[in-house]
Parts: sequence; structure tokens; C-alpha cells
Amino acid sequence: YLGLTALILAFGFPLCIRGINLADEGYMLQQGLDLLQGHVIYRDMDSFVAPGMWFLLAGTFKAFGASVFVSRMLMLAVFLGLGLTGYRIVSPLAGRRYGFATVLSLLLFSVWAFPTWTFAFYSPVAVLLILMALERLLAWQRSARSRDLVLTGILLGLAICFKQNY
Repeated sequence: YLGLTALILAFGFPLCIRGINLADEGYMLQQGLDLLQGHVIYRDMDSFVAPGMWFLLAGTFKAFGASVFVSRMLMLAVFLGLGLTGYRIVSPLAGRRYGFATVLSLLLFSVWAFPTWTFAFYSPVAVLLILMALERLLAWQRSARSRDLVLTGILLGLAICFKQNY
């Protein structure tokens, strides 16, 4: 996992360091700041999907300071989570070679999806939470531990908080 982590971060970090995309990213960042200033979603500001991302950005800004760089490092952490979760899903089912191929595919397709999956946006977070839920569901099938099934439900609920139409 350490090697995969290094690979994903080394690949993802350069994608995160670039100019701001004002159309979508600027809107998301501004609304995260608005929440910190006491604005209320659905009263003072628009939220066209479930508001999880706005609260996540506001919390991240409160903890680490408000900046584009901080928001991009949040998304780099999400990108890392996507890669490691993909590996954890595929490896037990098909072997480590296919798990590694899954991570390489994520890296390749992230260039195709650039810049959407490297700036503060709700879709990558929702997909990460859904994949984490799938990983826990597969773990439950192997072990039948109730904890894994409960975590599956919690993760799916959180995913809905970020993008309800996924």
C-alpha cells in the first residue's frame, strides 16, 4: 500500500497544481467560504445537489485555512482514496496484478477527466464513498461481520449527502 500511495500521490499532485477554474471550482470554493461566514444553504445560497461538498469544504477551510491549495489537497486525498479503494475491491477478487491494473487505469483516466476530478467537486467524493461502501459490502460477504454491513449503509448514506442522483 505504501508503494501505491506514493505512485498515486506522485501522479496526482502535478494535476492539482494549476490555475483555478472559476466556473465550477470558484463557485464551490466561494460557497464553502460563505458557510464559514454564517450563510445558510437553501436560504442564502444555492445548492443544486446535496450539500455535502459545501460542508466538507467549509470544515477543511476551518481546519487548514481557506485557499485553493487546501481544497486541491483535499481532492488529492480523495484521489488517493479512490486508488486505494479500487485496489482493495479488485485484489481479493482477481489478484494483486489486476488490483494494480485498476490503479493504473484510474491514473490514466484521470488525465482524460482532467480537470474535473482534481478540483473541489462533489462527484469524486460521492464516487469514493460509493466505492468504499462496495468494498465494505464485499468484506461483509467474506466475513459476515455486522460491522461491515453497518459501514456499508453509513457510507451509502454519506454518498447521498454529496450527490443524491448517483
